[in-house]
Amino acid sequence: MDSQNSRPAQFTPDMSPPPSSKEVTLFLQYKTKIKKYVLAEGYAGLTIGRLQLAFIEKFAWNTHNNGVDLPEIYIQDPISGVRHELEDLNDVKDRSVLVLNVEALDEVKKHIDESVGGVRRLIEGVRDTMDNQAASIQLLTDRQQQAAKEIARLAAGPAPLSSANGQSLASTAKGSYVTEIQSLRRDLAVLRQTYSNFSSDVSASMNNVRTKANAVKTVATDMSVPSYEGDAGRARVNAGKKELADESEKLVARVDDLQDLVEDLRKDVVTRGVRPLPRQLEAVGRDISAVTKELKKMQDFLKREKPIWTKIWEKELQQVCEERDQLTMQEDLAVDLEDDLEKATQTFALVEQATKQQALQSSNPDGNATVVSFRVASRTLPLDPSIDPVKAKDSVLGEVRALQPNHENRVEAIERAEKARQKELESRRIGQFQKELGAFVEGGKLKKSGGFEEAERLRKAKDEKIRKEVWERMQGLNTGDTEEEQPAPQSPKEESPLENGEPDTSALKQDEEPENAADVRNEVDAPAAPSSPPANTTPESPKSASGGNRSSSGPGMSEQDEQTQ
Repeated sequence: MDSQNSRPAQFTPDMSPPPSSKEVTLFLQYKTKIKKYVLAEGYAGLTIGRLQLAFIEKFAWNTHNNGVDLPEIYIQDPISGVRHELEDLNDVKDRSVLVLNVEALDEVKKHIDESVGGVRRLIEGVRDTMDNQAASIQLLTDRQQQAAKEIARLAAGPAPLSSANGQSLASTAKGSYVTEIQSLRRDLAVLRQTYSNFSSDVSASMNNVRTKANAVKTVATDMSVPSYEGDAGRARVNAGKKELADESEKLVARVDDLQDLVEDLRKDVVTRGVRPLPRQLEAVGRDISAVTKELKKMQDFLKREKPIWTKIWEKELQQVCEERDQLTMQEDLAVDLEDDLEKATQTFALVEQATKQQALQSSNPDGNATVVSFRVASRTLPLDPSIDPVKAKDSVLGEVRALQPNHENRVEAIERAEKARQKELESRRIGQFQKELGAFVEGGKLKKSGGFEEAERLRKAKDEKIRKEVWERMQGLNTGDTEEEQPAPQSPKEESPLENGEPDTSALKQDEEPENAADVRNEVDAPAAPSSPPANTTPESPKSASGGNRSSSGPGMSEQDEQTQ
């Protein structure tokens, strides 16, 4: 029993923090700097966000250089001295040491520093090479100046005492000087060539350095916050929203289940007095740790995606503003075009009125107007006989030569004239009759015929009428065959059933039959044949009907049927 009583103590350690009113002192470490931070609210105000804000305030965190996302916060175990990630705020005690993990940022900065250091070393090497070459050039220049001074000194020296000795010495000195000068010339040519090659190499090296520096700058910018162009940003936001919604639903479901499970355990312990099994407590603890990790992962996702989404939203907002400005500009343009069109309409109305007035003025004096001509022939200007034509020509040509034409305006005028000519040619291509016909059709002056529905109805009525005529004609033939087999006395004049536009079948009878033979046959066979076919009777139905009549007439009708056929 004692062992059973001691087991729950292993799983329910005393993790309750000190009273919330007491101040909490924490030590914040960033790289080699350690600062003290006092939390006046105590454990009640202890949150991850408050700790991050404390790091930002104490160490002046620069979001431009170090990025928007703050690194993970680690806590140092006071017993073992091991640093681990801060996941549970209950681990934070008074005078705990919190460390900002900057190893990931240090790796990126180290990579950038190494690249910049390589570029710096390359530039220093180029500078040293240039300094060495400058020293060599200066040495050669000094040697050349010394040789020139020596030559000048020898040329200005006193004449030799002995002519023979002087000539030999002069020839020897002259040969040595010539040799030295030639050597100097060769050295200068080699130096010039070396300097040219060096200059080209330095230019190529500097271009390479600039390219690498731009590449390093681009990589650093992309690593801080990636940029998305076109629909890629919206796709990133949509994918992130979907993933975040799924994770949120899963976390909500798991947290609800954990709350229900913990509530059941609380009721078992408090109300029912039942002691939970250790494995149940362990399972609940594992679930809580797993959910805490998932929640931490979601928070990290939010921290990582927030600056990216903000940048994407800024671009979209900028695009929306640009589109709105463009729409406003188009609206203003539409208003301006409307004003221009109204002015052009007014000018055109004035032109029409002036044309009508000119047409009225060109009418006959008696009031009868002649054919209106909308083109006025060019009037010849009156010539002044006191002016010399040669001088006038020279003055006009001088004015023409003094002109400074604007070719752009001339080109625009030519284009406008070409467009006007094309419109005039198109208007001439259409004849007067075609214009009147088009206006007649567009004005809706054609007679209304009912459309295709009326035409279809008339066609169906005509087809139905033809079917009725064919049916009645076949019935008349069958009736004639029956009366030839069974003659009947003539009856007084009766009304023929083939009225109301029914076809006349008298042409199918023989010439010797009397005029009222058809009436007699119709009177005899009236009960046997219907007066009108059904509405849905087809042309093939009379054949079957006639066949039925022939079959019902008996064997005595076979010869007559053959003759009829």
